[in-house]
Amino acid sequence: MTTLAQVRSAIIGKVDALTGFREVPYPVEYFGRAQNSIAHLGFSVSLTGTEAQGERQRRADQVYLQTDVAVIFAHRLRPHDLSDDINTAHGKETDIIQTLLGTYTQKGFTIRYNRSQRRYPDSLEYIITEINFTAQHTP
Repeated sequence: MTTLAQVRSAIIGKVDALTGFREVPYPVEYFGRAQNSIAHLGFSVSLTGTEAQGERQRRADQVYLQTDVAVIFAHRLRPHDLSDDINTAHGKETDIIQTLLGTYTQKGFTIRYNRSQRRYPDSLEYIITEINFTAQHTP
């Protein structure tokens, strides 16, 4: 049995343990809207939605949930090293995916990678990467 707060905390703990990453106090939906919400390797984790998982393998006394998880982070881009910094940001994205793809059976849930999206603010100062996962768990 795993609560939503436990799922989020476990994911934050895994990303925070990666070298250089630190959590910022903004939800994914507001990340980057204010200048002070962007920091090099600053990240945020949000549980963007939860729904009941399919009927198969369901026990009568237990509900299986599927929770959408978004992890977003910023990587600074230096004007003279733009290409290298973009490649490094892609490497950090891969680090997060590989770290989170491990099973959390000891925590009572599993996680699946869905997709990644990248965007560049007009200033071209950062690449902002959002990675989406699905956590499967029971409350």
